[in-house]
Amino acid sequence: VFVPESNNMNDLLSEYYYYIGEDKFKWNMKLSNVDLENKIVTFENGDTILYDKIISTLPINIFYKQCDLDCQYEFKNKTIYITNYKTTNIVPNWLIVLYISDLKFPPYRITVMNNILSMESITEMTDADKIIVKYHLEDLFDYSLDSEKKYAWDTGRIFGLSKYETEQNVRQFESKDIYLVGRYSRW
Repeated sequence: VFVPESNNMNDLLSEYYYYIGEDKFKWNMKLSNVDLENKIVTFENGDTILYDKIISTLPINIFYKQCDLDCQYEFKNKTIYITNYKTTNIVPNWLIVLYISDLKFPPYRITVMNNILSMESITEMTDADKIIVKYHLEDLFDYSLDSEKKYAWDTGRIFGLSKYETEQNVRQFESKDIYLVGRYSRW
């Protein structure tokens, strides 16, 4: 992974923007429809673009809907709850990832990047959980429980398709110059 010297991932996006070309980027746009026949992408604000190729990071089940296609597969997922805290006294450009295999410990993964301590759990952490986790992590990371921000990621934990089913989906879209790297695909 590349982490910008500024320790801000937004700077990485800005550098891509200038390097690749401003005309190749649209920011804060929500996809409305993909016309596979005419190679036209439409956004919710009504803007359209013609495309030669698409690299999509959308989950496949959402991309199918945007293309007005029915899918024969069932895409199963479970919401992941993310609890973030600001960290202090840490080397700014490190990426630290801890995986916790003990099912009794609320977060199963803890990531630190850009001075954010991010905890992922299968259930939303209670106040008691947060205090217990802080007790176990206080020798490793400086953070305040007051800096908490919470999110729920609906397609966070996926239960995928078989390798054969995934390859079928990928080939179907590649034949239309669309490369899927979103959830349930190659990612």
